[in-house]
Amino acid sequence: MSMKPIRRWIGAFVVVCILSLASASADVSDLVKRLPSGGNCIAVINVEALLTSKLGVKEQWKSQMADAYATKPMTVPPGAKLVVMSSWLEPASVESMWEASVIQFAKSLSMERIARDESGFSERIGDRLAAWTPKNAYYLRLDTSLLGVVSPADRQFAARWSAAKGGAPSPYLNAALAGMNPGTHYLFALDLQEAVSEKRFRRRVELNEFDCMTNPELDVRKVAEAIASLEGLTLSVSVADDISGNCVISFAKPVSVLSAIAKPLLMEVLAKAHVSISDFDNWKVSVRDNAITASGKLTTDGLRELCSVVNPPCPGDTEEAASESESKSASAPDPATVALASQKYYRAVSKVVDNFAEKARSAASLAKGATYVARDARNIARLPILNVDPELVKWGNGISSGMTDVAAVLGVGGINARSRADNIMDAYATAQPIETSSGQVARSTDDAVTRQNIARQRRAAADEEKARALQQATEVLKNIQASRGQIRAAMTAKYKVEF
Repeated sequence: MSMKPIRRWIGAFVVVCILSLASASADVSDLVKRLPSGGNCIAVINVEALLTSKLGVKEQWKSQMADAYATKPMTVPPGAKLVVMSSWLEPASVESMWEASVIQFAKSLSMERIARDESGFSERIGDRLAAWTPKNAYYLRLDTSLLGVVSPADRQFAARWSAAKGGAPSPYLNAALAGMNPGTHYLFALDLQEAVSEKRFRRRVELNEFDCMTNPELDVRKVAEAIASLEGLTLSVSVADDISGNCVISFAKPVSVLSAIAKPLLMEVLAKAHVSISDFDNWKVSVRDNAITASGKLTTDGLRELCSVVNPPCPGDTEEAASESESKSASAPDPATVALASQKYYRAVSKVVDNFAEKARSAASLAKGATYVARDARNIARLPILNVDPELVKWGNGISSGMTDVAAVLGVGGINARSRADNIMDAYATAQPIETSSGQVARSTDDAVTRQNIARQRRAAADEEKARALQQATEVLKNIQASRGQIRAAMTAKYKVEF
């Protein structure tokens, strides 16, 4: 066989690949330019690629897109092709101050339908059509098939974003986006420059806040210098037969000093921020030059939890009703329609409850995933409620409130525990510090004993908070399970279908 046809085929294949990559990159780049400025994190979800992946086809993610939260790996509305999101996250608690997203759809948008289906109202913000919803969100029609989402529903923020041309991400976030390849289905990047104080970190080490750093031979000063040079974190996820994740934590300085403690330190930091997931336990962690790299497999639930870190509310249907009869049915649904919508709602809430029950089996796992408990509670409140039985919605809101209470006890940032710990630390900090040549800090001849006592008090405070959280979580879970059985029986009797 002549080599010319083969060369022509290879050449054509390469051209197609290059054009495909350029097209995908251009789409992401165009959407990123529409995001508001000032965020310290960005996320990208290639919805089309996820749905057509081998695992996506096997688990029927596409058919689940119209279903409610927790029955699919990410919360995006039906018809979405590509999603880019921005937010300002508080690094210690991973709580967002604001969230904004731009969603590309295959078809044109109807703000009137969004407002109607979400029990909100439509209006104009500047020269754009918009919809407010009780989910504490504003939706903006940025283009015919381009939807902007703002949460909380700050109208002034939405108006200024609508009028602006968009802002450029930080250099770190730009670099993370530039490194995104065609095999990346989900990308999350967090700019952490100047987030860590070297002296504050050394004080935390002195107070024995990190179990992995109790080795007296560890050079705390060099470790603190390396940690303080933190630049950012980039997580990329690819989906084929299974889900693979790769996380790169970048520093401005070499971090070889962290080689022996990289994984335990990473796990402790994630646990303290309440964003650890069980999948991370089996990830491999390595240190090279100016970066710590972690990689491993993810479950579908793990992917869902990661996607929830920046997870603005999303509407249900976004297109205009296909027919007059469909439009009328939206205002006067028949019992079968209500039964179907209520089934989906009940199953979505039940899945969240099952996840919560799994975490509530021990104080440790519950504390590590407290942020996800809070986000699950929030997302119950954001579930589509169009045509859902009012009693079922009331039940779901009660569960959301109960889970929010548990998350609050855990702190989702440890409000109570941090307050107690800060008081203990302040008592230690009243003495005049003396920095030695080795970089350690001494405050008196009884410094070692003082630090041991403080560490003991802090551990006791943390244990008390964990025990209290577990007790309350157990009580909440008992009430949830009891109410779940009652509402299931009531809905089954009412609509004559299984819930």
